[in-house]
Amino acid sequence: MIPASQAVAKRLAILPGSEAILLVRLLLADGMPLVHESRYVARATCPELLHEDLERQSVHGLLLHRYGIPLVRVDLSITRRPLTVEIAGALEVPEGTLAFCL
Repeated sequence: MIPASQAVAKRLAILPGSEAILLVRLLLADGMPLVHESRYVARATCPELLHEDLERQSVHGLLLHRYGIPLVRVDLSITRRPLTVEIAGALEVPEGTLAFCL
């Protein structure tokens, strides 16, 4: 749980400082780290999400099927930037490695 920053609050259509759930997941392929995912969800939208087993379930599937929250609009931008120490460590690559960010 985090207080929503101005930018996060705007994207979630909530007030800044409102409770937001920050989900951070590392997705593996054949046991190797492949994707580092960060996702924000307004706590008021699905407060029970914190009690779900997010290691073995699709977050998108949970939001759609359990909470009735369909993905109706996506604003997607793709940039390339160097990985931070934390994310590079999780992905087992050197800090500063360039990666695509969606």
